[in-house]
Amino acid sequence: MKKVYGTDDGESPCFFLLEKDMEKSDKNKAKDRARTAGKAWKQIPATFKNRTTASGVTFRGKYVPKQ
Repeated sequence: MKKVYGTDDGESPCFFLLEKDMEKSDKNKAKDRARTAGKAWKQIPATFKNRTTASGVTFRGKYVPKQ
């Protein structure tokens, strides 16, 4: 029997084993390249008023025009 939660022998829970890696399709990669052309990602501190979330992921920045 495989153990998923290893707590009785001092191990931490193994939730990361249940996650799957997501990868974008070629079509979505092309759409992203077109959408972000001429722009660069700028890292911005995630204060409460400028925080952006999507699908449970918090983004700490935005795309701005390249200078």
